[in-house]
Amino acid sequence: ENGTTVSTSASYTFTVSTNRALVANFTSASANLAVLFSQPPSSGSIPSSYLYPDGMDGDGYAYDNFTFGANQDVTQIQWIGTYRYGMSASNPAFDFNIGIYATITNGVTRSISSTPLKSYTVGGNAFETPVGGYFSYHFTLPSTFHAVAGATYWVQIEAQQTIYMNDWGMAYASGGDGVFFYKATPGGVSPAAGDLDRKSTRLNSSHANI
Repeated sequence: ENGTTVSTSASYTFTVSTNRALVANFTSASANLAVLFSQPPSSGSIPSSYLYPDGMDGDGYAYDNFTFGANQDVTQIQWIGTYRYGMSASNPAFDFNIGIYATITNGVTRSISSTPLKSYTVGGNAFETPVGGYFSYHFTLPSTFHAVAGATYWVQIEAQQTIYMNDWGMAYASGGDGVFFYKATPGGVSPAAGDLDRKSTRLNSSHANI
């Protein structure tokens, strides 16, 4: 007020007894995100897109895993992708589906549950932004995903495109365990070598459940 800070609280209540000129300054919550899990991008990409509205044989879906050493509440997912045939302008991803899956273990073999623990429709292009020859994306979950310490989860991120051929793919990454799962319709899920780029984040707040 008149160049003087009145309050730095997230909420401010006051009684109006005369005219006052107050200026509110807001900062983005994304500036307070703490990265819980990250795999930086490397060269290349793997198809992970759906030909809207009915799909087609050959649509590909990629799943990569994450594990936390302590209980964490995930609030946002970030990822890197690209258009494998350069169709970002003529056939852009207009929406994304995101699923988080549990691990099924059968002896020494592990696979992915058929039904996601959580599934989301982004409702847009996830703030697609060009970066270093790729595109970055992020989605804030409508409610936090509670990840249990030591459990292995799988994230599947699938773009929706309207024109054949749908060419969007997840960027490969480094720093993981070198394994992800892949499914090409109408086949089943099978393991593949490599890591995929994405980050899991939470609000860096004293109220975060860790």
